[in-house]
Amino acid sequence: MINNIQNTNIRGPICCLLGHVDSGKTSLLDSLRYTNKHEKEPGNITQITDMYCYNLKSLTNHIKTNGISDILFIDTPGHEAFSRMRIRGSKMCDLGILVVDIKEGFQPQTFESIKLLKNNKIPFVVLATKIDRLYGWKSDKKISLIKLLELQDDLCIQEFNTCIEDIKYDLLKENFTSCLYYQNKNPKKHISIIPISSKTKDGLNDMISYIKNLVDKYLYKKLEWKEKTRGLILEIRKDKRGTKLIAILTQGSLEIGDHLYVCSDLGYRQVQIKSISSYSTKKQLTSVKASSGIELVVTCPEDVIAGTPLYKIDKSICETDSINIITEKLIKFRTELCDRLCKDKEGVLVIAQDVGSLESLVKYLRQEPCVPVFNFMIGVPKQFTIKKMSTVKNELYKIILSFCFKLPSDVRNLAKENGIHIIEDDVIYSLKTKYLEYKQKYIDNKKHEIEGLVNFPCKLKIIPKFIFNKKNPIIVGIKIEKGTLCIGTLIGSLQKSGVLKIGKVVSIENNNKSQLKAYKGDKVSIKIDSSITNITYGKHFDHMTPLISIMSRKDEDIINNCFIDNLNNEEIELMKKIVNICK
Repeated sequence: MINNIQNTNIRGPICCLLGHVDSGKTSLLDSLRYTNKHEKEPGNITQITDMYCYNLKSLTNHIKTNGISDILFIDTPGHEAFSRMRIRGSKMCDLGILVVDIKEGFQPQTFESIKLLKNNKIPFVVLATKIDRLYGWKSDKKISLIKLLELQDDLCIQEFNTCIEDIKYDLLKENFTSCLYYQNKNPKKHISIIPISSKTKDGLNDMISYIKNLVDKYLYKKLEWKEKTRGLILEIRKDKRGTKLIAILTQGSLEIGDHLYVCSDLGYRQVQIKSISSYSTKKQLTSVKASSGIELVVTCPEDVIAGTPLYKIDKSICETDSINIITEKLIKFRTELCDRLCKDKEGVLVIAQDVGSLESLVKYLRQEPCVPVFNFMIGVPKQFTIKKMSTVKNELYKIILSFCFKLPSDVRNLAKENGIHIIEDDVIYSLKTKYLEYKQKYIDNKKHEIEGLVNFPCKLKIIPKFIFNKKNPIIVGIKIEKGTLCIGTLIGSLQKSGVLKIGKVVSIENNNKSQLKAYKGDKVSIKIDSSITNITYGKHFDHMTPLISIMSRKDEDIINNCFIDNLNNEEIELMKKIVNICK
């Protein structure tokens, strides 16, 4: 067992990688830790907050490591749907690293990331990534970037300078002056731009050296170690010894046996640490000090919520007061989370593995085309939740959307028994696409089954000159004033006492030609089968009373589920009026 609490009052800096999707954030971490996570990620995009604790001795021998020996890098998703994750990531960092594809320049999430850094007053540098894609780039990771640039051909240098000037211009639009890091004599006043390639590792030595020097010179006081312990739970995993929490320790220290307070399904709970290990190296520890990426095995059920804060009792004040302060913070966090997410009156059930994924998914689902969300949860749904869903009348909402979370077999079986459809995917936009495709297929099948059985909204005016037959079958000429008339529509006369049911339209003709439908403004003759009602024209109704389609609440529900896109605003309003009249 290794005890890694060092005799220093300085914690390692937390550097948050921010930027547009596919700008090279995950590739940078892969290059530092010799992994290949980027290509293994669903859809090749980052959808969770990841981290890596980089030991300054592991890349170069010439970096002095007095005081600070580690840098904790936090990788945040770049896709637009994951803005809440970027906000949470930016708030915990000491130094922002704005990652920009040198050839693509600033993109939408680049500008959003700059605003986060500005709002939280976080100093930052810009990484101009993928320099290996410049025309004719010659790579050599063993030499400094300044010397490497001297080896490049004129055309390559010309493209390099143009790309850097574009980045400087975009920074200037955000009121930041900037220059290349080796030209920057005043980093407090100007933003440093560091060109690198994660693929060839060109510039990585320069990046690490520069960040280390910045931290030593300007952030030393900010990194003074404090006793008050806090962190963020990124992920929950099963472990034979208990529940494993993947977490970032942002302040303070932890030891085996410590009691923590965390968010749970029931509000909050106290848990005890059974074991500690490094997230990066997997080494077992007896204690750990901020800033660190850690794995904690704790004694508690699996109802701890990923993406939420963790706290340890503050020993500098009364224990009761400390517990009260912590629990108030956790309750406030849960309340604000619920307020941000909010639930629609009806919709699908959404499941995710952590808070950040859940917030991102709900936000993305509510973008057009919107998918309403009635309920949401983190982790495995309860049995009563599944059974309650079985009572939902709208088949399009008897659906579970599970994002990056594999539902256990017992939940799947219970869902199947209760007629609930499960849609799963590890890519956020693919999950929404799958639901929309399922919805369209359901609607198309439903349309085929029931189109001839549904009464659509229409309002007709009888033309008194064209009364061809007054008794069954009633044949009259009409004009469509509103809506659409279809064969099979049940027609009634709108009278002062209510709606008088006449019968079904069995044919529609225009200039002696039969047609299935007639639309607003059309003048046609219709044949109504009144054999069941024995209603006759002139005796029970005449041209003075308008005709309307007779619609039930069931007709309205079916149209809302399957045909609402076929109706304009006037027809929707007419449908509501007719249903109210006919009820």
